[in-house]
Amino acid sequence: MSRKIVVVGASGLVGNALMSEFIPYYDTTGTFCKSSSNPNLIHLDLRDRNEVRSVLLRILPDVILCSAAEPNVELCEIDPAGTRLINVAGLQTLIELAAEIGAGLVYFSSEYVFDGINGPYSENDTRNPLNEYGRQKAECEQRIAAQLDRYMIGRVSGVYGWEKRRKNFVVRLIDSLGSGHPVKVPYDQIITPTYAPSLARSVRQLLQSGYWGLIHLSGSRPLLRTEFANLIATVFDLDASLIVPTATPELKLHAARPRSAGLAADKAQTLLDFPIVGPREGLELMKQIGTVNSGAGI
Repeated sequence: MSRKIVVVGASGLVGNALMSEFIPYYDTTGTFCKSSSNPNLIHLDLRDRNEVRSVLLRILPDVILCSAAEPNVELCEIDPAGTRLINVAGLQTLIELAAEIGAGLVYFSSEYVFDGINGPYSENDTRNPLNEYGRQKAECEQRIAAQLDRYMIGRVSGVYGWEKRRKNFVVRLIDSLGSGHPVKVPYDQIITPTYAPSLARSVRQLLQSGYWGLIHLSGSRPLLRTEFANLIATVFDLDASLIVPTATPELKLHAARPRSAGLAADKAQTLLDFPIVGPREGLELMKQIGTVNSGAGI
């Protein structure tokens, strides 16, 4: 594998984990869009084609890791045109630049490309997204595979870990339960919780081994969201009685959610020389980091 890496979206949860994983091994540059407390990151807005070209043509990376996206599933449903400017048109610009400079592209997709009728899903299963976010991800997968030879599409599910914006499910649940606030959690949705540092390690090792193609990079075990929520409460010594099991329709969401989803990561496990982190192990690692950092975890 070559040595110059760009992490697009380095200020987010996955991007930050990728930066931490890749910096010790490679010449790694990170970008941000809205805000960042890291002065070493470079501004890059995927909606600005000229800026994307300027930044990447100046760096000339060997591999582009794209962790930037508008991940708000509800917003994608409400504003498909606006979110497609980032998630689809912006990604298309990266595809074209990768082809132009001969760079490999790593793209993070989602279990939401599936309908959730028959999970957990393998890489061979047919895409059938239920919502706009899933349709955008599916379209990006198709574009990448059609236009590039060197690409990795890594599907993930329920990514979690410490992050300053405190947006992912685990951190939000810790904050709410720690404050004594009840939280509605759907009991009829299955996810495969994915610990962000483990995801980043998987990407680095797969790239070093020369792997390209479609692969599921989730955690090792699917769980109901309520099962995962109770596990979070157990590991972090929080009050599980504040978790309110709720049917998905009662949440009055704009976007349909796949129910029996989840990803099977068997293919990735055969290619990696370390065990893929499961939900309990990931949460325990997260708790250790939080303890080391006086509870901040960031």
